[in-house]
Amino acid sequence: MEHQRRLGGRRGVAPYRTWNTNAVSVGDVDGDGHPDLIVANYFPDGARVLDPHARQSELVMQRSMSAAYNGGRKHVLLWRSARGGARPSAAYTEPPSPLPDRTSKGWTLATAVQDIDGDGLPELYLANDFGPDRLLHNRSTPGHPRFEEVKGVRHFTTPKSKVLGRDSFKGMGVAFGDLDGDGVPDIFVSNITQEYGLLESNFAWLSQGRRVLQGGTARYDDHSESLGLSRSGWAWDVKMGDFAGDGRTEIVQATGFVKGRVNRWPQLQELAMTNDDLLNRPGAWPDFRPGRDDVSGGDRDPFFARLPDGRFVDIAGRLGVDDDSVSRGIALADVQHDGRLDYAVANQWRRSFFYRNVRTNRSPYLGLRLVRPAGGCAASTPAPGGAPGARP
Repeated sequence: MEHQRRLGGRRGVAPYRTWNTNAVSVGDVDGDGHPDLIVANYFPDGARVLDPHARQSELVMQRSMSAAYNGGRKHVLLWRSARGGARPSAAYTEPPSPLPDRTSKGWTLATAVQDIDGDGLPELYLANDFGPDRLLHNRSTPGHPRFEEVKGVRHFTTPKSKVLGRDSFKGMGVAFGDLDGDGVPDIFVSNITQEYGLLESNFAWLSQGRRVLQGGTARYDDHSESLGLSRSGWAWDVKMGDFAGDGRTEIVQATGFVKGRVNRWPQLQELAMTNDDLLNRPGAWPDFRPGRDDVSGGDRDPFFARLPDGRFVDIAGRLGVDDDSVSRGIALADVQHDGRLDYAVANQWRRSFFYRNVRTNRSPYLGLRLVRPAGGCAASTPAPGGAPGARP
């Protein structure tokens, strides 16, 4: 299967297919030195969701609120070729799916990639609406992508939905970062955590030791409650970064669903308690409209900073970034090239925001300035505590 897009002019995908994509991650999946794409779809492939005249068997909702496996597929597209010049282009091929069928058909809202075990290959986290999320160990070789699902371990006091890969929550966003400063990647996941509506929990998966992926097991435990990160409303995208320049991680989240005059949480709760056959039918769902109906429309975007004791506290109000717009996505970048991390928030039904970092302390930082054309050098990621390296 070949997918090709001409970036400078006409574009094409052969054969044409209808996807309902909510998330895309970029990474060198198979370790050949070229960027590959991971495309995660939400509604079933082929469903023309935005076509008011469509009458299709694919136009369905999830079959469960906690274990739905009838969503859109995940597609891994491997880099095939590219050229620059006046008419740049890139071509990707799709090999047979490297994911198990049930894993591939969750209702995915967000993805993130990160090399967890230091072998140079990025692992993949799928944040699935209607649970469970998936953490996939990358076992690929050049040209042959392959992922193995790994799951957490339930301890004596661990609730069932607080085990990685076995939850029933509503995964909305995911980001990798070092939450506890031990040098090993941790994982933060946004869920719906409205105290009066759906009292679930965000996830703060902390690594337990340095070798976290062993024999199909993911050595991650959720510490969202003890870290002060369990509740933030109807959360969506999440990003982690060092905004203060002190080597510690901060967290920003996008929150809110629909803003209006009348609270419609009771209708949503009533729907959630119906049987799965009715839940599966789009016509059974409420017709929420902005301006009239409200579901978590007053949530304010949090900005979590880490305290000396390791816990996090929301300081968005003190920073003046606690807007109550209905937001969806967040992007981080050092826009001014001054070593201070800025961010933008994508809002729905109103203008989006850009927040410029104006902190006064000028901490040392590492930046890159490219002075020569790329020469085909592929970098390798060290294991936690190891030394970086590169190979020609």
